[in-house]
Amino acid sequence: HTIAHDLRNSLGSIYSSSEVIKEGLSEIADTDFIIELSELIKNSAQKAMHIIEELLILATVRNEKIERKPLKMESVFLEAENQLIGMIKENKARIITPDSWPESIGHAPWVEEVWVNYISNAIKYGGTPPLIEVGADLPSNNFIRYWIKDNGNGITKREQIKLFKKYSRLAPEKAHGYGLGLSIVKRIIDKLGGSVGVESTGIPGEGARFWFELPVN
Repeated sequence: HTIAHDLRNSLGSIYSSSEVIKEGLSEIADTDFIIELSELIKNSAQKAMHIIEELLILATVRNEKIERKPLKMESVFLEAENQLIGMIKENKARIITPDSWPESIGHAPWVEEVWVNYISNAIKYGGTPPLIEVGADLPSNNFIRYWIKDNGNGITKREQIKLFKKYSRLAPEKAHGYGLGLSIVKRIIDKLGGSVGVESTGIPGEGARFWFELPVN
């Protein structure tokens, strides 16, 4: 946990410095190579920072005691969406959200991280361009099921077994990091008293529907 904090601070400085270098060089002629190198440094630092954030969240969820509170899920989802605005625009992803969100209880920062993982996966593994639908089912057995559906190639039954386990990545050529994302999702939702899952026929174009459930009270 301590090492992750130290690495994050160092990589944050590298990331910021590369931005300054790039801005300064953009006014100088014939510097394409140096600008390209600066962009490479920035991207490498960004990927490493993402891995460290995942490790920090795993450590926090394992050890931190939190008080569950009513969630304004629309606001939580928008915060997650804002974190990924660059990725959404770059991939020309379209996200359809519900008109209203049923209220459950949880811990907003953790649930925001769940949505970040689900949205980023829907973009990475979705169609071209990604068409993503988000929704929530009405309370059942005192739980609310929130879900996200993509328009990608779907996930076979055999692949579904591997999901929500540490270091498991489907289509590694599309993913970055160490495959901690869905294991973080499971750990968070487990600790909040809920459950996670996925539904998919494995037929290209029909995509996959990832969900998580949280208690109403």
